[in-house]
Amino acid sequence: MYKQFVTTSILTLFFISQLHGQSFLKDAPMSKFDVRHEKNNCRPYYIGLSTGINNMAGLLGVDVDYSLSAITTVGAHIGLGTWGIKSGLDYKYYRRNCHLGWAYGVGISVASGNRNQTLNLETTTGTNDVQLKLHTQAGLQFNVLRYFPVGKQGHRIWCQLGWNQRFTRKVYTVLDGQTLSYMADRTINFLCPGGLVIAGGYNMGFGGKKRK
Repeated sequence: MYKQFVTTSILTLFFISQLHGQSFLKDAPMSKFDVRHEKNNCRPYYIGLSTGINNMAGLLGVDVDYSLSAITTVGAHIGLGTWGIKSGLDYKYYRRNCHLGWAYGVGISVASGNRNQTLNLETTTGTNDVQLKLHTQAGLQFNVLRYFPVGKQGHRIWCQLGWNQRFTRKVYTVLDGQTLSYMADRTINFLCPGGLVIAGGYNMGFGGKKRK
């Protein structure tokens, strides 16, 4: 299921990028988006760091955005979170040229989990070390973002609100036969990815020319 989900998501985003990317061929006529891109000297690449709750790159991670036009980008994200390695792919539409101002995003995220995680948790027999399998979690994410320019080099800072709808139902499995208390169960479910998204970060722009 995990492999099918990742494969389908990558193919979907690849298809979207191909639809928008056709206008970047040298022999093709320039669309209005490309004219804006050239006129405004927008940065074609962005790389940066981000943090947050249910952030696509986890509690601390790296973000890379590639410009499809002056008002659209596709992004890849990877980092460390409460559920192992966190990664994601997304597509963003901006209300202003050069990937600034308000933006709307949709994407998929995957948290790796852990096949054998030992945690000190409250059980029905007291507080003990418990062996758990934290299952891989995948979700569909919807975001509203706000980008602010930093100087004239095409760099940006941003903040984000959104929602991550988790696909995976099973959160964890106890491997050593112990029974967790209600509070321990709620704590693990709280740490599991999914729900409200609050995040922010900084991107550096590369390529093209700086804005005048």
